[in-house]
Amino acid sequence: MQILRKGSIGSEVEMLQLGLERAGFYDQKIDGIFGSYTESSVKRFQSANRLTADGIVGRLTLNALSPYLKGYTSHVVVRGDTFW
Repeated sequence: MQILRKGSIGSEVEMLQLGLERAGFYDQKIDGIFGSYTESSVKRFQSANRLTADGIVGRLTLNALSPYLKGYTSHVVVRGDTFW
């Protein structure tokens, strides 16, 4: 995925908006246009996830959004992990 920022357009922006919507940070029409509302939604999501709130979607922001796009998270079990 390329870095997304205000002015980006296309299907990757649609996926971003969908992830933000599922995470509870976007409540507008998913249109594939990275405008002011999408930028403010990204900043709020970044702040809530202790990321730099710059409104630019790079690797770290995308990784934080990943569970909302995939529908699950992964965890590598290590010694000492329990189900509790």
